[in-house]
Amino acid sequence: MPLQEDYQIVSFNITSMYCNIRNDLVLKSVLERWDLICNNTSIPFYEFKIAISIILKSTFFKFNGVIYEQIFGLPMESPLSPILADVIIQDLECNIFKTSITHIPLYYCYVDNLIIAALHIHKRSY
Repeated sequence: MPLQEDYQIVSFNITSMYCNIRNDLVLKSVLERWDLICNNTSIPFYEFKIAISIILKSTFFKFNGVIYEQIFGLPMESPLSPILADVIIQDLECNIFKTSITHIPLYYCYVDNLIIAALHIHKRSY
């Protein structure tokens, strides 16, 4: 897709995504989607909230025969962590488009990599 001359393409990579996502944000984001989730489960809201909280606190892992506790972020090696990270990325995307002051003709996200084309703002010298 050709872009106008004033646009620039910027690439972002989220460093150490899983261990840099706050669990309170994940819980909030998931629970805000309860209206979408409740139609696909028979688990009551209160129990669902407890289950997600337990998963987020299940942060023990083994490395070179030693057991560690991860103290921040989504649990490493949890099958649910990629899904929860995706929920956070969706929220980030919504915020980008809500607060954008310029037209974004190209936006592509794959896991923790973002490519955006945005209007280049020329700096003026005074």
